[in-house]
Amino acid sequence: MRLLAMRLAAALLCVMPAVSVRAQPVSSSTVTAVPRLVRVTGTFRPANGLQAAPVEIVTLTIYAEEKGGPPLWQETQTVAIDAEGRYTIVLGSTLPDGLPLELFATGEARWLGMHVERPGEGDQPRVQLTSVPYALRASDADTLAGKPASAYLLAEPGPGPVPDWVIVSDDARQYELGFLKTGKEADVHLVERRHGDRVNILAVKRYRKFEDRMFRNDARYRAGRRTGESRLDKAISHGNRIGMAFRAQQWLTTEFEILCRLWSLGAPVPYPVQQLGNEIMLELIGPPDDTAPRLVNTRPDPDEAVALWDQLVEALFTMVGAGVVHGDLSPYNILVDAGRLVIIDFPQAVDPIANPDGLSLLQRDVDNVSDWFTRRGVDCRAADLYAQLLTEAMR
Repeated sequence: MRLLAMRLAAALLCVMPAVSVRAQPVSSSTVTAVPRLVRVTGTFRPANGLQAAPVEIVTLTIYAEEKGGPPLWQETQTVAIDAEGRYTIVLGSTLPDGLPLELFATGEARWLGMHVERPGEGDQPRVQLTSVPYALRASDADTLAGKPASAYLLAEPGPGPVPDWVIVSDDARQYELGFLKTGKEADVHLVERRHGDRVNILAVKRYRKFEDRMFRNDARYRAGRRTGESRLDKAISHGNRIGMAFRAQQWLTTEFEILCRLWSLGAPVPYPVQQLGNEIMLELIGPPDDTAPRLVNTRPDPDEAVALWDQLVEALFTMVGAGVVHGDLSPYNILVDAGRLVIIDFPQAVDPIANPDGLSLLQRDVDNVSDWFTRRGVDCRAADLYAQLLTEAMR
C-alpha cells in the first residue's frame, strides 16, 4: 500500500483524515507577508516495502478538483529523505517568484497531488488547499504585483553569528533587479531585499537542471563521495534520472556547505545568506552599480599584485586546512574588491585526501593562479607552495 504521509496545519490547509501533511506559510506576522512558498513535511514509505532512497524525485501538482481534471500548476523537485522516510518539500521553490498568484485568483479551493517518480508508485490522494486563496486576496498591492515576501526563515540559513547587515525578517520584500552573470552550472541574478529603511542587495545563484548545464563531466569531482545507499550510488554512477537529479542537487549543497565552513574560518569568501530550492543567496561583492571585477580583468601594479598573491596564499592554507580544494581555481573565479581578494564558485570543490584526484586538483589550482601572478612579476615559487600545502593537507 502506498504510504506518502502528509500533514497540513489547520490554520493554512484543510486536510483529509487519511492523509498526514504539515504545511507552513513563509511568514506569519502580517497579512502582507503572503505565503508564495508553502512548506510540506511528511513521511514516505515505498510501495515495495524497501527503504526510501536518500533522494527521490517528486512531482507536485495543483488541481481545481479532488479527482480528475487537468493540472493547473506543476513542478518536479529533488527531495532529500532521511533514514526514517521523513522529508520536507517547499512548494514553489523552483521558481523565482514562488507559487503563481493566478492559481488562487478566483478564491476557489485547490487540491495538491504528489507522485514519487519511482517504479510501482502511484499518485497520492490529493490534499485540499483552502486558506491560501484568502490570504492571497488579502495581500497588499506590492505583493499582488509579484514582489514576494522574504523567505529567510524558511530557507537553510548561513552560518552564525549572522552579520549585522543581513536582513533576517520574513516581513521583508524582495525585488528582482536583473541578471548579473552566467556560468557553467548556474546563473547569477541581483535581488533587493528591503525591510523598512534597511536594504540588502544580494547575489542569487540559481542552478540550472543538470541536463541544461554546460559542465556535466563531473566524475573526477564526484570520486570519493558516497551516499551510503547502494541504489542511489549506482544511479549516480549510471547517470539515470534519479542519479542525475541527485548530482545536480549535490553541486548546490556542496557549494553552500563549503562556503559556510570557509566563511566561519575567516576565509575570503562571500557570506552565504541562505539556501532554498535551486538557489543560493550570497553577499554581493562590491557596490551593485559596479560589482567587483574578476582578477583576470584587473591590472594591478607590482605592489598590488604581491599583496593579492599573499592574500591568496593565506586563503589556500585556510582552505586546505579545512579539507577543501577548490578544484577549478583560476583568475576567473577570484574577485578583487578595493584591494581585497574574494574566492567564489565552489560547487566542484573536493577533499584533498578523500578524493583520489584531490592532490592533483590542488596542484592544478596552484599552477593556474601562480602562472597568472608570475606574468605580473610576482615570485610565486609554485612548487614550494604546493609542497607546503601538501604537508598541510596531510596533517
